[in-house]
Amino acid sequence: MTKEQIQRYTLRITQANRSQIIVILYDMILDDVTEASECYDDYDSFKKACNHITRCTADLMEALDFSYEVSFHLMQIYQFINRQVSTAVLKKEPAVLKYVASAVTKLKEAFEEVSKQDSSGPMMENTQTVYAGLTYSKSDLTEDLRDQGSSRGFRV
Repeated sequence: MTKEQIQRYTLRITQANRSQIIVILYDMILDDVTEASECYDDYDSFKKACNHITRCTADLMEALDFSYEVSFHLMQIYQFINRQVSTAVLKKEPAVLKYVASAVTKLKEAFEEVSKQDSSGPMMENTQTVYAGLTYSKSDLTEDLRDQGSSRGFRV
């Protein structure tokens, strides 16, 4: 992942509620699938992207609440994703990742609908305030972060 992608995801995570975080994890997996497919010739980068997919899937598994029946079905899908990623790494076949992308795309679409109905607040508190639209660069909108130097409860 590029530094810009990491910054974008970090900003989204700080502002996201529970269901939006799941959508962000799906977005991260899809970006990693694309990255793994593009950098297949560089096996270390391919493996690194696949490992990140596995870590994101592990986070999704940890978020499951097994008091709901749908969690058991989601667990099976996440296990399928992990098996496909392992197969891609072991056999050095990035084509296997198309099944991962297909499954995650469908899950992402479903959870985007769920997140529209979720009116809970952001999971993270005491984060930087982001003002979008105050400054512009030549080609795009930039964001302004306030209170970058002030203590937000973190101590060293």
